[in-house]
Amino acid sequence: MRTHIAAAFSCLAISMACSSVSSSGAHAADPIGECAPGVPVNASTFASTIKPTGCQTLLLAAGLYPKLNITSHSGGVLAIRCKEPVTCVLGTNSVVANVDGFILDGVQIRGGVMGLAIKASKNVLVRRSKFIEQTSAGFSVNPGTTNSNIQVYNNEFRNAQLSCNYTNPDQCYYLADGSPISEMDYGVRVYSTATVDIKGNQFGTVFNHAISLKTAVAFASITGNTFNACGRTCIELGQETPASGEALVDSNTFKGARLLDLNINNIGKATVTNNVFYTAISKIKITPKSPETRVIVTSPNTFQ
Repeated sequence: MRTHIAAAFSCLAISMACSSVSSSGAHAADPIGECAPGVPVNASTFASTIKPTGCQTLLLAAGLYPKLNITSHSGGVLAIRCKEPVTCVLGTNSVVANVDGFILDGVQIRGGVMGLAIKASKNVLVRRSKFIEQTSAGFSVNPGTTNSNIQVYNNEFRNAQLSCNYTNPDQCYYLADGSPISEMDYGVRVYSTATVDIKGNQFGTVFNHAISLKTAVAFASITGNTFNACGRTCIELGQETPASGEALVDSNTFKGARLLDLNINNIGKATVTNNVFYTAISKIKITPKSPETRVIVTSPNTFQ
C-alpha cells in the first residue's frame, strides 16, 4: 500500500491561490425526510393515489408498477417507498418534473433508454434503488431550469452489456485501443444543478461514464462510492461546457477494469482526496480546458 501526499498534489490557478480550497464540510446537503405516515398501495391503485400537493408517503407492495410521470408537486414531500427494497419494479423512462420535495426509496428500474429523469426540481432524494442496463442513463438530472439539493444515496448502478459505436455502427463491443463500448452510457448524469450529493453508491461493471457532471453543476459532492470496474471512465468532472463550478471527490474506492478513474475537464475547482485506487498508478487525467483559472487538488490518496 502506498499513500501519495505531496507528489500527487496539483494546484492549477492563475488568479486563485491554493489556500482557497475549501474543506469538505462547506456544502452540506439539506436533509429530506418523509412527512406523512405510509399509505399502502399496489400496482392497480398506485397512479391514482399520487396527489399534486401536500405531504404524502406511498408504501408500495412488491410487484410491477407503471413508469413515474410526475409533472408537479409542492407543499410537502412526496415519498414513494418500496416496503421490501427492490421488490418493486417501476417502468423505464420515468420522469419527475417541477417538484419541491420528493423521495424515491427502494425501487428497481431495469432496461429501457432512461431509468429516471429529474427536471426543474429541488429537494430530491433517490436512495436504496437499483438501475440496471439502461442504454442512455440510469439516473439523469436534465438540463434547463436549475435543479437543486439533489441527493443520490446508496443505490446500485449495474450493466454488463456491450454495444456498438454510434459514430461507426460497424465497430462493435471494443474500440481499436481495446477499450469496451458500453451499452449503458451513464450511470448518473447531471446537468444544470446548484447542488448534488452522490454518496454510498455501487457501480459495476461497464459504463462509458459511471458518473458525469455534464454541464453547469455549481457544486457536487461525490463521496463514499464504490466503483467495481467502470469499463471506460468512472467520474467525469465538467464533461462539457458550460463549465461546472466545484466538486469534492472524497473517500471513494476504485477497483476492477477501467480506462480512467477521473477525467477533470471544464470545472473551476476539483478536490480529489482520501480515495483508494486499486492500481499501481493514478488514473487521473487533468485536461486544460475552461476555466483557465482553476484549483485542482489530488492528494492525499491511497494506491494499493
